[in-house]
Amino acid sequence: MKLFWERGYEVLDDNKLSTRGAFARLLEAAAAEFTRADLPAGCMISLAGTHVPPGLATVREMMVQHRAVSEEAFAARIRKGVAAGDVPADTDVDVLAAYFSAIARGLAVQARDGASRDRLMEIAEVAMRVWPGPEKQKTVKARSAKSRRSIGAVSRRALSN
Repeated sequence: MKLFWERGYEVLDDNKLSTRGAFARLLEAAAAEFTRADLPAGCMISLAGTHVPPGLATVREMMVQHRAVSEEAFAARIRKGVAAGDVPADTDVDVLAAYFSAIARGLAVQARDGASRDRLMEIAEVAMRVWPGPEKQKTVKARSAKSRRSIGAVSRRALSN
């Protein structure tokens, strides 16, 4: 079985693409691979071992590690973009990598549940709207700080009840 993570992530190494372009291509490749008629829908790495009995904890941990390696590849590409100047220097690389990792896994779940390639591409288009730019970055940071305060207040209330 050909797995997306063996072929799809290679687009991150394409030096002809901007970092944003590489991630857009990655999501496009995911939409195509996750909906191939000749393979099971989705992605085994994204879907396998997420909910297993205690006796299969080693399988779960192995899959966690595979997903972590993928997320680190995302972060490495974003760092490369920061160094090249096509990603703002104040970008939170780890959060952006985690976001796109979550999007890629979400596309796999959507495909497994029957979403079409077109539907996955629509989701990918929305996901790319968060890509940091000079103006967006300031807004995202302001919202992020506000969100952390809101989340903290909610958490404190929940703990005190």
